[in-house]
Amino acid sequence: MSYRFLLLLTLLPTLSYAQQLHRPIDKAWRLRQVGTDREYPATVPGEVQQDLLRHGVIPNPYQGTNEDSVQWIEDRDWEYRTAFFPPTPLTYEHYTLVFEGLDTYATVWLNDHLILQADNMFRRYEVEVKDILRAKNSLVIRFRSPITEHTQKLKGLPYHQTAGNDTREEARVSVYTRKAPFQFGWDWGPRMVTMGIWQPITLLGWNQVNLEGFQVHTEAATEAGAKGTLQARFAGSLPTSSELRWVQGDSVWLRQPIPENTTDAVEVSFDWAGVERWWPHS
Repeated sequence: MSYRFLLLLTLLPTLSYAQQLHRPIDKAWRLRQVGTDREYPATVPGEVQQDLLRHGVIPNPYQGTNEDSVQWIEDRDWEYRTAFFPPTPLTYEHYTLVFEGLDTYATVWLNDHLILQADNMFRRYEVEVKDILRAKNSLVIRFRSPITEHTQKLKGLPYHQTAGNDTREEARVSVYTRKAPFQFGWDWGPRMVTMGIWQPITLLGWNQVNLEGFQVHTEAATEAGAKGTLQARFAGSLPTSSELRWVQGDSVWLRQPIPENTTDAVEVSFDWAGVERWWPHS
């Protein structure tokens, strides 16, 4: 059974989303195969295969036997690059680049500074960039072939585990990577091992404290109501007399002072009557 809970969390008095810079990095991206000079305009969020298809480099892999003719993509390394211009002057205390999803083995440079090595398609990465941010910024992301990445590693292992859906006999490496398994083939879909910026990249500017995320744990849910805890995570230094509010529209469902010795997380209990329940289907 599921419950319709609240949607917005704010820390007061110093934090609200309206007071932050929230700038998507989604314009003027270029894509090229590493080792070549030919570049293509790229769509971000997106994947390599989508852009190559858009520019006529590969045929539609869903037509006929075209799936076979696009397998070379997974063996190459690919590079995305763009330039972006944050609002100036750079007045916030902190600037953070947030990568919601990189697929998968990515090296990231900002203004020629190495800022991130990513190896998990499913996780979110945050990097503080205040010290290297400029009025004009170069952002380069290079994706390494997941096939090459793991084929080399397998040479030193005394065993080799495989997955039945992985259709490439000579390089069945899908079980070794934090990457969507269906990309490696299945009986219901083609094999297309993708690389790319598959979720948004955002530049955040913030002062003193930044809410990084929250999670609700329901301990009991009955006709009488719901009990549980809310855990909130943040970065920075909380000011004195900070307050955690959980709101929906004009209604404040939870309001709790945050202890002054709190460092980077807070947990609050809730006990509500009259929670509206819903079923996933009728």
